[in-house]
Amino acid sequence: MKHLIITFLAFVSVTASLAQTHTFTFEGRSITVNVSSTIDTYYNESLNGSWSCIPVVLEYAAEKLNLSKAQYLYGMSYMQGIDRDRDLDKGMMWLKKAADQGEKEAANELGTYYEDFGQYQAAETYLLKASRLGANYAYYNLGHLYMSLDKCELAEKYFNLAIDYGPMGQIDSIHNLNVLLARQMRIKDSIVVLRKGAENYNDPYSQVYLGQILYFFGSNCDNRPSQKDKEEGKKWIEKAAASGDSRAIQILSEIRSEEHT
Repeated sequence: MKHLIITFLAFVSVTASLAQTHTFTFEGRSITVNVSSTIDTYYNESLNGSWSCIPVVLEYAAEKLNLSKAQYLYGMSYMQGIDRDRDLDKGMMWLKKAADQGEKEAANELGTYYEDFGQYQAAETYLLKASRLGANYAYYNLGHLYMSLDKCELAEKYFNLAIDYGPMGQIDSIHNLNVLLARQMRIKDSIVVLRKGAENYNDPYSQVYLGQILYFFGSNCDNRPSQKDKEEGKKWIEKAAASGDSRAIQILSEIRSEEHT
C-alpha cells in the first residue's frame, strides 16, 4: 500500500508539472514554457520597472489558468496600453479579478486608479487591503489618499508607517508629511521627519529643508538659533547643494554672502 501511495504521488507531481507547461505560437515560431514560473519572472521584473511579457503567454495565464499575478499584469497592460490598445474598463476588470484573489500589487494599483477616478470609498477599500497584504507602496498611497481628502490624522498615520516600514515610498512619504506638518505649523515635528530623510536616505529635499529650519529658526523653532543649530543647518544645506539641489545652492549663496558682510 505504501508503494502504491508513493507511485500515485509521483504521478500527480509529474501530471501537475506537465499541466504547467504549454506550447505557444509567437511571431511565427513555437515556444514551450512553464507558464507559472514564467509569470513569476514577468511579475518580479515588472516590480523592478521592466516589462518582458510575451502577450500570448500572459493572456493564457490570466484567462485560462486564472493566475492572479498574470491577471495583475494583464490588467496593467490594458491600463497602460502595453502590447494592446489601452482599455481602462478591461484593465480595471482584470486588476479587480487579481485583487479579489489576494494579489497585493493588484489591490494597490486598483486602489490608486480608483482614487484617480474619484471613487474614494473603493480606493480606500482596496488600498487598505493592499496594506494588509504588504504591497510595496500601499502605506504611502493610503497617506496620499487621506491627505487629498483632508483626513490629516489618517494621512499622518500612514505616511509614518510608510517611512518606518516601507517597503517602498519612504522618501515621497517624508516629502508629503513635511508639507502636512508645515500646514499645521508643527515645525518641531517636521524636524524629526526631515532628519530621517536627511540621515537615512541622503535625500537633498530633506537636507535643505532641515538645514533651513535649523539655521534660520533653530532646533527650538523660536527664531533664536544657537551656534550649534547654525553649524548643523549649514552642514545640511552644503550637503544638499553638493548634490546639485538648486534651492540649497541659492540658500547657501545667501548665507555665505551674509557671512562676508
